[in-house]
Amino acid sequence: MDNIAIWAALATIPRMSLGHFEKLEAHFGGVADAWDGSQEDLVGAGLSHRRAAAVRAKRREIDLDSMMEELELYDVELINARSAEYPSLLLEMFDPPPVLYIKGALRPEDGEGIAIVGTRSSTRYGEAMCDEISGGIASANITVVSGLARGIDTAAHRAAIDSGGRTVAVLGGGIGHVYPHENRGLAEEISEQGAVVSEYPLRSRPHKQHFPMRNRIIVGLSRGVVVVEAPRKSGIQRTVKWALESNREVFAVPGQLDSRTSLGTNAFLKQGAVIATCARDVITALGMHYPEAKSALDASESLATSRDAVSEAVVPGNTDTDEPTVVDAPVVDGLNDEESAISRFLATSGLAHSVDEVARECDLPAQVVNTALTMLQVRRLVTCLEGTMFRIVGGRSRGAFAT
Repeated sequence: MDNIAIWAALATIPRMSLGHFEKLEAHFGGVADAWDGSQEDLVGAGLSHRRAAAVRAKRREIDLDSMMEELELYDVELINARSAEYPSLLLEMFDPPPVLYIKGALRPEDGEGIAIVGTRSSTRYGEAMCDEISGGIASANITVVSGLARGIDTAAHRAAIDSGGRTVAVLGGGIGHVYPHENRGLAEEISEQGAVVSEYPLRSRPHKQHFPMRNRIIVGLSRGVVVVEAPRKSGIQRTVKWALESNREVFAVPGQLDSRTSLGTNAFLKQGAVIATCARDVITALGMHYPEAKSALDASESLATSRDAVSEAVVPGNTDTDEPTVVDAPVVDGLNDEESAISRFLATSGLAHSVDEVARECDLPAQVVNTALTMLQVRRLVTCLEGTMFRIVGGRSRGAFAT
């Protein structure tokens, strides 16, 4: 019988770790002989009586030939910890999975990617930041690793695909049961441009207890972990713990102080996480190659077009005064009503203004202005001076904030 099939069968036994496989290999010379071993022999190899009995029961339950035929039908590859394709960084994790099921192609560079994780209840700000950071990482020919969940995970995979880069999705169930259901199409796209990976058998349904274990694989495939949005208490806490225990760098995207989805990320920053505002922050901090011309953040055509459209609306006046010429600001695609109003005001003024000034002039609540200014900064239409004053990109400063 194919050795890899036996590995897969044994891996379905609860709490059957790679350490148990190593005991069987040492005693029997390989898992194939262990598969046919007696209760006494299995116990002699170092397994408990209960686990030895589970091995013998599994032998009666599983049709190895049928299992392998089904994997072939689904075009799913199976590798084990002895396979050349098995990521070396993953072996450094606590309790690395004995086997991996793969839909697509897992390349050597995928085992040294950058993970992007965050809340399922993502905001527009979080998704925009995820789009820029993930797109920039993928454009730099670095694999983006995430968990295919709703929210930030989905945004990370989508941005990587749209940037023409590679992405790996790690599932909390079998590849035959993609969760959430609405991401089945995305999973297919990922398998064509990267890989969908799971440690669980093909038809395993996702369970709540699977997801924390899934996160250790996400961390294990990555050089660093970027948290985009996370509430104070979430599964992301466990992911960060896996990362720190595995000597991985942890990054966090700063968020608004009054945003529930940013309480966790801001807390990570206070605890020592590296601040991440763009792909370059992450890539250079990890000592990885950063191709300037391919940065989604610095060279994105869509962002540059939007930025230039607003910048061109500000025409400096006499160089001997701080007052710019007042002109009409153009309409920039993709902005909501509040963002459009604020960008028009700042473009027309050309000067730096506080949140309160913007709120008063645009007749908007300060909280709405805060959110809108954050989104305009993400799109590189607005810049923040010393953390308190905002102006249109290309505009002029005033007073102590002059540049």
